[in-house]
Amino acid sequence: MIRIHLCLHKRSLVCCLALALQSTTALSALSDSADNPVLLASMFDPALIRGDGNVELGNLLSTSGSAMLPGVYLFDVQINGDYIGKRDIQLFAQDSSAQVVPCITLALLTELELTPAALDALSTRAGTCVDLTELDPDAQATYDSGRMLLSLAIPQAYIKVGKRGYVDPSLWDYGVNAGFVNYQASMRSTTHSGSTSKNYYVGLSNGVNLAGWRLRNESNFTRSDSSPSQFKSNRTYIQHDITALDGQFSAGELYTNAEIFNSVRFRGMQIASDESMLADSERGYTPVIRGVAESNATVEVRQNGYLLTSVPVAPGPFAISDLSPNGSNGDLEVTIIEADGRERSFTQAYSVLPLMLKRGSLRYSLELGQYKSTNSNQPTPNFGSATAIYGLTDTLTVAGGVQASSNFHAINVGVGANTPIGAVSLDLTNSRSTVAGDTTRGQSIRALYTKTLNKTSTTFTLAAYRYSTQGYRTFDNHVYETRQARDSYSQSRANHLPRSRMDVSITQQLGRTGQYGSFYLNATYENYWNQQRANSISAGYGNSWGRLSYSLSYSRSTTRSPNDRSRNSNQIMLTLSIPLGTEYNSPSLYTTSTRSKDGTSTAANVAGYIPGMQYSNYSLQAARDQQGKNSAALSLHSNLPIMSVGGNYSTGSQYHAYGVNASGAVVLHAGGVNLTRSVGDGFVLVEMDGVKEAGLGNNPPRSGYNSYAVYPYTQPYKVNLIRLDPATLGADTEIESLTQAVVPRRGAIVHTSFKGYTGRRVQMTFNHPSGMLPMGAAVTDDSDRQVGLVDNNGQALLLLSQDSGKLNVHWQNGQCEVTYQLPARDPNKYYDRGSYNCL
Repeated sequence: MIRIHLCLHKRSLVCCLALALQSTTALSALSDSADNPVLLASMFDPALIRGDGNVELGNLLSTSGSAMLPGVYLFDVQINGDYIGKRDIQLFAQDSSAQVVPCITLALLTELELTPAALDALSTRAGTCVDLTELDPDAQATYDSGRMLLSLAIPQAYIKVGKRGYVDPSLWDYGVNAGFVNYQASMRSTTHSGSTSKNYYVGLSNGVNLAGWRLRNESNFTRSDSSPSQFKSNRTYIQHDITALDGQFSAGELYTNAEIFNSVRFRGMQIASDESMLADSERGYTPVIRGVAESNATVEVRQNGYLLTSVPVAPGPFAISDLSPNGSNGDLEVTIIEADGRERSFTQAYSVLPLMLKRGSLRYSLELGQYKSTNSNQPTPNFGSATAIYGLTDTLTVAGGVQASSNFHAINVGVGANTPIGAVSLDLTNSRSTVAGDTTRGQSIRALYTKTLNKTSTTFTLAAYRYSTQGYRTFDNHVYETRQARDSYSQSRANHLPRSRMDVSITQQLGRTGQYGSFYLNATYENYWNQQRANSISAGYGNSWGRLSYSLSYSRSTTRSPNDRSRNSNQIMLTLSIPLGTEYNSPSLYTTSTRSKDGTSTAANVAGYIPGMQYSNYSLQAARDQQGKNSAALSLHSNLPIMSVGGNYSTGSQYHAYGVNASGAVVLHAGGVNLTRSVGDGFVLVEMDGVKEAGLGNNPPRSGYNSYAVYPYTQPYKVNLIRLDPATLGADTEIESLTQAVVPRRGAIVHTSFKGYTGRRVQMTFNHPSGMLPMGAAVTDDSDRQVGLVDNNGQALLLLSQDSGKLNVHWQNGQCEVTYQLPARDPNKYYDRGSYNCL
């Protein structure tokens, strides 16, 4: 079957004209049978329109193939790839040629923030249009008629500093009133030596948007055979943009900013800057949790005792990079629960980067409220906190803050510098804590460093060092000791406080293009005032040889208690992977061999897509552990349009285990209720007007019963392009545009729509008393919608929404009307043919 998608909208005529020209030469050669496919050319030779002069389009088509007629059109405008918004742009025919070009005005360039010197250097053409080549030979303006996109390419030197990547606040969209529930549910059952245990987990992320305000809640439900059902709410808060301050107002259960002081949980209000609103802003640092699962395992990640996520993983290496930690620091506690119930735990360091901002940039936060730990037994003192970081010069940043409660205060001052050897910052915090009449004072000094060595392709992602005196207290320390005094416990906790700590992370690309692989090193060292010490190190190397990929990693952790008893853990792992085929969706074979003090374990795993199911995959594993015991595992996972589901089964010596999991979202809005896969804090409701079962991009989501689909993730304050998947459109469907642009605010649920038409394809021959109709004459239906153009043989390929009705054919010097009645539809025909009088 032939698939043709027409662009009949009045703003995009190139496809229509090409199809009109082909309708006689190509379509007349088609068989009426759908079994005879023909590929229609997407371009045509303008020489075909020369000759008798009976051409409505005149000479407005140049040999370069102009796409549109002169006139004013609404274009999406972008400059150097950055979206500006929609503007009315005039297209005109150049004097020296028939080419149709856009008119770029000084008013538009002024709006696009060109420098005053650049504007002065430009002169106007015909009093209105600017010749960009007068500014620079490389400057140009081009347009895409299919996407209705005007692209300006102007050297960066002529654009005001700081505007790249910035979208004007007038385009920021609060979105519509709507709500959603994100859920992540799992059940795990393990039978070991005849004893069965079951664990249940449901994680919820809920939100309601109303009149620009956003209500958010994070909570979870857990249950197991060994513990009762438990529901915990991590935080509930409302939020609203403060555009004038480039920040956010929040109230509820929150976490303080952690760039200066350690982050604490509290109930109250917060005003803080939002870097995403700024041009060229740096994104926040998010840790990546890496590890190795020996079976179908569950990875649990906690921070400050709260369960952030519980993720099922397949056997082999895993990397979890979509975490949303609370605050900006606080180590992550990672637990790997194997299929047989064994648990392995480690700590992932999580810290902030050096205090560095651009000149004139300000990052601030203000919090007022009541300390609220996840432990209900902790005291709840009132407190206030304020921090600020300011870019003083191009290379120097200053910072400071204060945190105060009735019996506690801390003051911080810091400085960051961009030096030839990297970005480095140094800050000092002085604290004073009074508990049960005893006052302690102390200091903590912190140094942060980051650097990328381009010549050697080395990146020090983070190197941090902190040293604290014995009397130094964080606000968390102070609250904990207050509880000790209240409950008549000994106040010897000072000996258990950290004394110093260092974190280092290095990545190294080997070879100019990485042809020799890459290497990484992560290390943490920490000691306490009671002589307890802990350190960990992990290193790895990875590369490929032909189609074979391999990696070798080593990890070691050591903990020494105050009585000099130490615990060590060492592990070396070799991983190999090779695709079992040449297709992109071919299965792959993974093998791992792990050596530790308990012995050597090996595993082989085959993973791939289920044939005929593009979004479903499987994993089969056979393994042998350190004690020589064998095991096997199977896991399945499928990304459905309305949710993601999975299941796994494992069996081994004296145990078997199985688990199921599901994740997705329920979205409620004015257009109805939609089930979809998990959504982000902000997403897009896409309405398909006149389009059925259309897909978005390369993702499974499609429009539902209510003609809505959900585009799950967006970037706040940036241009997000929403694209329809052409392969999901029916052969009898036309769409005005395959792309829409939205600029959502943080957490916004934005609405956008695509307009389409569905009907019957008809190749209609027009009989006119004066002879053949002019080529390029427009055909419109009784609703004045353009449905086609007449070709050079007096024919047109039309998409008609009704089986009977009237059509109007009009050209520069005349018009006529057609009354038509289509025959009963033949499912074996791609399109119908008919000859009608145009009077």
